[in-house]
This record gives sequence, structure tokens and C-alpha cells, in this order.
Amino acid sequence: MPIPIVMPKLGMVMSEGIINSWKKNSGEPVTSGEIIAEIETEKLNYELEATDSGILHVVHDAGASVEVNGVIGYILAENESVPEPEIQPSITEANKVVNSLQESEQPSPTG
Repeated sequence: MPIPIVMPKLGMVMSEGIINSWKKNSGEPVTSGEIIAEIETEKLNYELEATDSGILHVVHDAGASVEVNGVIGYILAENESVPEPEIQPSITEANKVVNSLQESEQPSPTG
């Protein structure tokens, strides 16, 4: 089962971080405890360690800004495939759904 690598929350008010650099390339083996990326926040730089051993799959390249707990990569077993990305509706799409629900709840005009 793929092990997600998520953007860590490194401070109380941190909402996102920047992937400063990957220390390994996608497709390379990593071992548990090995430094695999450097994360930058407003206040510090953090060396992110692999939580398990396997094959690294990078989802976001260096320079990307990612929300806290967002998936930035995966650690895969040998010959394991990358999971399909979960598609989150955008705020605009979510607002359209809410608006259409609210409109359907309105009483229809009687004429």
C-alpha cells in the first residue's frame, strides 16, 4: 500500500509550506529516517525524513507551495503503482453546488 508523504505542520499558524528541494529523485529508493526533502516555511527550513523504506514517487516538484497535510509524494513498494489523485472540488465548484441546493429549497412562485 502506498505510503503518503504529507506537508508537515511545523507551527501553530502554518497553513502551507514550500518544497525547497528533493534530496532524491522520483523512482529512487529511500530508507526510513533518510532525509528526502527540505521544506521551507515563513520561519524555518525543515529536513523531512522518510517514514518508511521503499521507492520515492514525487507528486509536487521543488518550488511548489503545498497546504499542510497535502500529499507531496509517496513511498511505494517495489513494482507498486501510484494511487490515482483524489480530485477535490474547487471552492467555486463547491459554491455552485451550495447555490443550486439553496435555489432548489426556495418555494416555487405560484402564479
